[in-house]
Amino acid sequence: MFVKNSTAVLKLFILGLISLLLTNCASNKHNVNDSASYKSVNQHYAKVNSSANILYNYALSKKYSLSKADKGKQRDTVFYVLNQLDEGQVAKWYNEDKHTWGAVKVVASFPTGTGYCRILFSEIGKKDKSRFYKETACTDLAYYGWRFIR
Repeated sequence: MFVKNSTAVLKLFILGLISLLLTNCASNKHNVNDSASYKSVNQHYAKVNSSANILYNYALSKKYSLSKADKGKQRDTVFYVLNQLDEGQVAKWYNEDKHTWGAVKVVASFPTGTGYCRILFSEIGKKDKSRFYKETACTDLAYYGWRFIR
């Protein structure tokens, strides 16, 4: 009797866990920050097959990450573009001391149920590397501000 009840409880637990995981996989991920503000400029890493390669990749990521001030400039530029610029216009920033830069352009806007979305092209660069991003940000009456859809 105890084994029968334990098996039923375990099956119910597994079914609940699977449904929770499937629900999370099916939903869009929303974030209030754009990708370019926190990701590294570097996009070419070594194949991860040893501890040395993991350390090498970590060092590359840190070497080509933007400073906290530059991340703030990129984030401010993204939100300025979202709120102020028309499609096709570009906003740029540059840090001469660290040789970093960024540019953001709105390429399209489209309405949604009770708001609208904008598609952005961003570029960030540091020294001899640059990286491009395409992101979609939406605003709606249901929440305040912009949400980035991943």
